[in-house]
Amino acid sequence: MGSVVLKAHFGDREKKWTIGGATFRASRYGLVVEVALVKRGEPELPPTPTWVPAIVDTGYSGEFAIAEDHLQLFGGRGTFPFKGWCTLTYANAETGLGAIYDADIWIRSDDPQSPSFKLELNPGFVVPEPRRGPAGHRIPVVGVSCLSRAKVVLMVHYGKLRFRLRKPA
Repeated sequence: MGSVVLKAHFGDREKKWTIGGATFRASRYGLVVEVALVKRGEPELPPTPTWVPAIVDTGYSGEFAIAEDHLQLFGGRGTFPFKGWCTLTYANAETGLGAIYDADIWIRSDDPQSPSFKLELNPGFVVPEPRRGPAGHRIPVVGVSCLSRAKVVLMVHYGKLRFRLRKPA
């Protein structure tokens, strides 16, 4: 049996965060987790990661999408805060897919018995062109591809307005 890494309520109120002076809002029915963007291949979570809110979007078949202005706020430095360790792996402005950078994400656990866990992004995370694709979300988006590849199970109980993520043993 796997361990439950996140149990959370949704639907009880609008979710709001202030990071770097900017306010982010998610629908009250959004499945919100906290993620940290890290260098690809790092086996351990850095000692002081920057945790940011993200929506688990069951309709988004990609990996992880984050707008460049969100990256700047979360990283707090430079025009593209992860330039030092991320490599551009793909870009196509014609399709609106934007740029893809190699990195992984960690999802924060709310259970002291279960550690936060890493999701490997293949081929990486997307920085969409402004106002296109998943960048239309007010906060970053975790897609189902990286969850299913890691065999993470998302369970939603709409009657109780709760969801949880379970990682296999």
